[in-house]
Parts: sequence; structure tokens; C-alpha cells
Amino acid sequence: MRTAALEAPLHENDRVTVKPGVFAPACPCVEMSGWTGRLVDSMPSDVGALCMVEWDSATIGRMPDDYRAWCDIEELGPELAMLLGHQLQKSTSEEPPLRSTIWPRTLRYEAVVQPRMLVMHS
Repeated sequence: MRTAALEAPLHENDRVTVKPGVFAPACPCVEMSGWTGRLVDSMPSDVGALCMVEWDSATIGRMPDDYRAWCDIEELGPELAMLLGHQLQKSTSEEPPLRSTIWPRTLRYEAVVQPRMLVMHS
């Protein structure tokens, strides 16, 4: 008898919540458990589905200074993050999605040990 319920698959524009125990991929001092946002893109990889999440205003408002500082150093906007699909679950949050005004024109995904978003300017 199966005891674990199957999770619903995630789709573009789904509201998502980061599962407990998940830390920022390249900033492991920052726990992301409970962060909420909208799934804006995903793609398969050798390590599982890579999911780009655009955080909602509630999450952006409570981001720790360490994470914002890391984003500044890496020249990444804190509004977006790349996580693995198994680290996310569908959310019941009703907040409308935040529409970022700094959406990069071209995205390239890279999954080595830690997935990360690289912004390519053209």
C-alpha cells in the first residue's frame, strides 16, 4: 500500500511554495523554506526539472539581507531564482504574481553541481 500521496505536477504560471529544508543553491546560509512565487519557466536536466521562480511581494519583503547582498555581488536580481522541481510544491497562496520589470531578454540554464541562472545581455 502506498503511503505517500503523489504530488501534482507543476506547470508554468502555477503558484509555488518552497518545501521545508531548502536552502538557496549558491548561498547556503539562506533557508528558502516557505518562500512563495510563480513558476515562470522550467526545463528538464540531468539533476531533475530546473524551475525558474519569480517571488511574490510578500517573499521579497521578508528576504534576508544576506540573500540580497549575495544577489548584488552576483549581479542577479533577487526577484528570480532557479530551483529544482522536487524542492517546490503547488501553493495555496492567492497573492497575484509579481510582474518583474527587469525580466532578462535571454536566459541560459546551467546545471553543474548547483543550478544557477546566468543572464545574457544582447
